[in-house]
Amino acid sequence: MFREDNHSYYRPDCNNTCHTVTIVRQPKKKELLDSKQWDLRVAKRRLCHVDPDNHNEIQSLKRKIHKLEREIETIQSMEIPHKNLHKCKKLHPDKILKYCIRVLEDSKKHEIFFITAEDIAYQLNTQVYLVKQCFTKMNHMGLLSQPTHKMPHDCYRPKRTEWDTIDSGWAGDVYYIR
Repeated sequence: MFREDNHSYYRPDCNNTCHTVTIVRQPKKKELLDSKQWDLRVAKRRLCHVDPDNHNEIQSLKRKIHKLEREIETIQSMEIPHKNLHKCKKLHPDKILKYCIRVLEDSKKHEIFFITAEDIAYQLNTQVYLVKQCFTKMNHMGLLSQPTHKMPHDCYRPKRTEWDTIDSGWAGDVYYIR
């Protein structure tokens, strides 16, 4: 999952092509609350300025206010898990290995041909080097290939022509499933 900004990241489509599927990250609890509370304030302000003879608009605004209040209560009561990328856990290598083997089995079922260490590290909220150590063990076991460097890491790749699609982004190593 190659993050471009704070709200979206990419997932490879795993068809041996360069295409990716964009996935939009869900907003955090505070962002949800702020947006709903702002909508509630706007609706209450509009209710104050509505013509008293316009009963249909008053009723619709009251329904909207009631609905927003219920949504705010629901958001306040629910717990939204968020992964903090700055505070990573140092997991035991056996736990990472078990998780990676489970991911490999699921990948084979869904015809996914490769995985990246960055994806697994993001899912487990751990450091990438721990996952790469696990991938090395899995390579020795014959489950994964050695890392394939699809693009040079952290280097500038200028466009050769004006139609060239090469950009200077960073890409993680690809590990093919055997």
